[in-house]
Amino acid sequence: MHRFKSIDDILNHQLILKKNRSEIDFKDIRSLEKPREVYLKTCLIIAGYFEQFGFRFLKSQVSLVKEVEKLKFTIRFQSDYNNIAGVYIGISAQLYIESRELKKWQEKHGVPGQNPSGDMFGGDFSMFSQSNNIQFLWNLADINEREIAIIEIMDLIENKVIQIFELFEDGELISEMIINGNFILRNPLINIQFLLFNKSEKTTSLAINNYLKSNKEIAERYKIDEAQIHKNGLPSVIPTYSHNLANFVQYYKLAEQIDL
Repeated sequence: MHRFKSIDDILNHQLILKKNRSEIDFKDIRSLEKPREVYLKTCLIIAGYFEQFGFRFLKSQVSLVKEVEKLKFTIRFQSDYNNIAGVYIGISAQLYIESRELKKWQEKHGVPGQNPSGDMFGGDFSMFSQSNNIQFLWNLADINEREIAIIEIMDLIENKVIQIFELFEDGELISEMIINGNFILRNPLINIQFLLFNKSEKTTSLAINNYLKSNKEIAERYKIDEAQIHKNGLPSVIPTYSHNLANFVQYYKLAEQIDL
């Protein structure tokens, strides 16, 4: 598995692939496995195992999907446009959690320009890295490495991803985590909307207070951003996390309840 630690790592990887591609152009590759076929076959093997967990495979989206009550869990696979038959066939994976109820709420109460999606949480499997890697990418070209990749991906899904999915089935627990100052959802807007939908303005303000008190740097920046927004109005461009938070606090009229 490739573990990219920086943009330079990714660029070097792409240069190596270009070199390999220029060399293999002169070889007979008709007998080699087609990258698309290898990629889809690998996804089907993984999907077959997770049928027992209630997942179904959507070939058109190359995704594993499971719906529980009003939540949709998705594991999406992605290949690499730099694939080279017999040399490199990349595969990576992401997870997503969507709420149909939150999406309906967003349709009525979302901020201007927001696409109601109910998208609560998501990210690349690299979130499970113990270091600062920015991407996990497996190579399926070699049969032995392919087997290792399948085992590693299945292990991550069974022991990491499914645990996250099960966590989100407990809406009260998610609310409690946000209220305690842990903004675990995709961005500040989703955390605020999730609590406004499930709890109350008072509880939402409490969560924001707790979050800011536990993140002093963001809190200091938030004070400046909130003052600017109060003076100049809501901005058309929101450059930072703290500015995002200040903007949404102002939009949902929660500013008076924020006590820093």
